[in-house]
Amino acid sequence: GQLKTLSVAIGDKVKKDQLLGVIDPEQAQNQIKEVEATLMELRAQRLQAEAEWKLARVTLSRQQQLAKTQA
Repeated sequence: GQLKTLSVAIGDKVKKDQLLGVIDPEQAQNQIKEVEATLMELRAQRLQAEAEWKLARVTLSRQQQLAKTQA
């Protein structure tokens, strides 16, 4: 993210654990939202692929049964 505030200047002495600045979380939050949206889309695609696979299995089974009865 981008630096929102800077609490020290170049050359300042700083202490251990002293807050040096604050990072604006907006960019990181936007990235999280994008990743979550992508994840939801991929989950939907997976569900669609699973449904298509199940349909293909059923179709194959029906065709095999039909082939047996016609043989």
